[in-house]
Amino acid sequence: MAADTPAADLIAQARAANSMGRPATAEQLLRRAIRVLSRPGATLEERQLRGAAVVALSSPVFERHGLGPALEVLGEADALLDGPEGEGVRTLSAVQRAGFLARGGEWRVAVELLATIGRHNPWLTRRQLVSVHLNRATARQYLGDHRASIADLRTAIELAVAADCPDLEFKARHNLGYSHFLTGDVPTALRTMAEADRMAVDVARATAKRDYARVLLESGLADEAAPLLHEALTIASEHRLRHEVGEVLVDTARLELLRGRPDRAREAASRAARLFRRRRADGWWVQSEILRAEAALARGTTPAAARRLAQRLEGLPTESRSVRLDALLVATEASLVGGDLDRARELFARARRAPAAPSGRLRQDWLAARLALAAGDRASARRRLRRAADRLAAQQDRPASLDARTAFALHAQRLVGLDVGMALEAGSPQQVLAATERWRAATSRLPSLVPHADSELEDLFTRLRDLRTQLLTSADDARTDELATRVADLERAIRHREWELADLGRDVRPRRPALAAEVAAHAAATDTDVLSLLATDDRLRAVTIDAHGTRLHDLADAAEVAEHTRLLLADLAMAGRRLPGGLDAVVRRSLRRRTAELGALLPVPRTRSRLLVVGTRVLRSVPWRLLPGLDDRPVVVTPSLTAWLAEAPRPAVPPAVVALAGPDLDRAGAEAAAVAGSWGDGARAVAPASGADLVDALVDADVVHAAAHGHHHEQNALFSSLAMHDGPLFAYELQRRGVRASHVVLSACDTGRAMMRPGDESVGLTSSLLACGARSVVAAVAPVADDAAAELMTAYHRHLAGGASSADALSRATAASAHPEQARLFCTYGSDWAATTGQVR
Repeated sequence: MAADTPAADLIAQARAANSMGRPATAEQLLRRAIRVLSRPGATLEERQLRGAAVVALSSPVFERHGLGPALEVLGEADALLDGPEGEGVRTLSAVQRAGFLARGGEWRVAVELLATIGRHNPWLTRRQLVSVHLNRATARQYLGDHRASIADLRTAIELAVAADCPDLEFKARHNLGYSHFLTGDVPTALRTMAEADRMAVDVARATAKRDYARVLLESGLADEAAPLLHEALTIASEHRLRHEVGEVLVDTARLELLRGRPDRAREAASRAARLFRRRRADGWWVQSEILRAEAALARGTTPAAARRLAQRLEGLPTESRSVRLDALLVATEASLVGGDLDRARELFARARRAPAAPSGRLRQDWLAARLALAAGDRASARRRLRRAADRLAAQQDRPASLDARTAFALHAQRLVGLDVGMALEAGSPQQVLAATERWRAATSRLPSLVPHADSELEDLFTRLRDLRTQLLTSADDARTDELATRVADLERAIRHREWELADLGRDVRPRRPALAAEVAAHAAATDTDVLSLLATDDRLRAVTIDAHGTRLHDLADAAEVAEHTRLLLADLAMAGRRLPGGLDAVVRRSLRRRTAELGALLPVPRTRSRLLVVGTRVLRSVPWRLLPGLDDRPVVVTPSLTAWLAEAPRPAVPPAVVALAGPDLDRAGAEAAAVAGSWGDGARAVAPASGADLVDALVDADVVHAAAHGHHHEQNALFSSLAMHDGPLFAYELQRRGVRASHVVLSACDTGRAMMRPGDESVGLTSSLLACGARSVVAAVAPVADDAAAELMTAYHRHLAGGASSADALSRATAASAHPEQARLFCTYGSDWAATTGQVR
């Protein structure tokens, strides 16, 4: 850099460096500019520019050294010029001081400082006026004045565009998204933040990544938030943005609490508390201390220690209503743990304001139920829990994406534990079943996902389909690696876009959860035994309903069963490959042993002809019809008993049937023709079939059969797909058109597999069909040979067209199959179905 660089250029370069997250460089440039402007005999204009440079210097000083040193620098700026000549510098200093106070947690003082500065202040440039509105909006956010904050941010965007300040426009747009998050509108928050992120502007992205991660945490997408927080921490640490490091640590503590890892949460919160204490950022120090207390309670503490925590939390200084509310709620919990019920009631009564975030309202519900339970009022506790379950379901209905819909259940884990724990303590299987159904697959209590069209998604899916096809045919390792990276980037972009879409404007009333008496009555009427599994308190349990009554069973350690299931699925995947004779025999023996062990563990009732299974996350994707004793019974696997009992529209009589054939399967065309032939004149075969043909069939027909290659995406089950002639059709894409077909048959490998989230929320190709409107799906959980599938499906549809229900037809077709083990990999999911009477359930 030239030694005679003009001071104004040095200041401009410093501001750019600060925007890009390089405070050390910015400080060096500004100190150099100040030296140039400090020579004897400087003009008034030079002295005023020096004052502006000193004010600008306070920003990198704040980032590197904290609030106290930054305020000292601003004091120096205020003293540089007396009288009217220094009015502009002092005004600029006030704007900067307010920004620092807001970031340090003194939000009310910041708002008061900025309240007198309008959008046409003569002492400030247009860029500086943008900063006024940005800083005031930030302070108002923390004070809970979201309407005024949003108004400030919209003004800031308008001014930044007019002043051609893209870096400040980026910040204003991003902060506007965060304001939407604080009002509870997560999809709009993500969409607005994404719009800011797409701006081609060279700014530091640590804050943006942290805020985006914070919104994902509120959505329940903890695994997706974690890498963003790590990236934000890396950026902030590299550029020595110490305040930013502390804020990321605060959110990391929240992440670890949500994941159930209190030791890690306590470590992150403690680091943040030490950092903010040194920097005199009391507002953020208070938040760190609240999280430290939450972590201590989650780890387990003595009553005496809990009472001390409550007392300490109550005395924490903060101007923020939301932070004060957090402190009161955690203090309430601490008082409960400490056995001081009266104090807990008093603290909870003071926390009258409802949190803006839906997850916060669920936490308030949990505390209210605990307070009622501690007072011996179980009826009030149950009422509050029922209200919370309805709140959860209503919140899950807001996103237009099954991904975001199912993720939010993560926030209900403590509510589920309390509800089911109360029922287990009572020892009543009826109460356990009712409590489980309140929370199990809450999305199944909601209407089907609303179809949505989005041109951006259309383009992303088209590109992904093309890249996936190229990846399958690529023989070049370097090219394969490049394609795999591009595929992963596109999948990430699709997920993010899906999160931004919302189903708003619907007055949703979730279906009432099923009661044990209702289930028992319908089970008897349909000659069905019920096996409802649940994993809670580290145990796998079951409620069974059969001709002898309703019973509760304590089965095994949940983690051990989950590991057993993982190994069983690995055996299934290996058994579907072409293996040398000796290895094939070993794998099949292992598979038979594991299915026998699992079958022996489960209390499968055998008093009636049919069996209904409600699975749980530790038994995901189990091949139920392979288990001993189930191989000759009609079996239906449903996400919840509430969904099983739900009424469904009857199909047309005769039903409209479409059978489609995908590529690279020798028998697919013949299978589609045979399926259509089983139904007579009301059916048609489509071969070769495209993805559009399949989507159209799902919208127009009553029964849809697809013979194609299937692929289960283990990392993100909503990218599981069916191979059609124009490329893969993804589970995600079903949400764009919806599904009218009441019965769907997937004659394809692995399409019954799923990823299971908390609340036993299932995500995959089959669960997507059910969420989008299908009532019944037949699919396989493992690879199936082409000839075995074609033989089974031809017989299956012949029985189905003859009037048998789906589960009965599958059982009969399996009994006559030349490949019974392959046939038993298929099962009916959702509800049973019959052509003549509609859904059998």
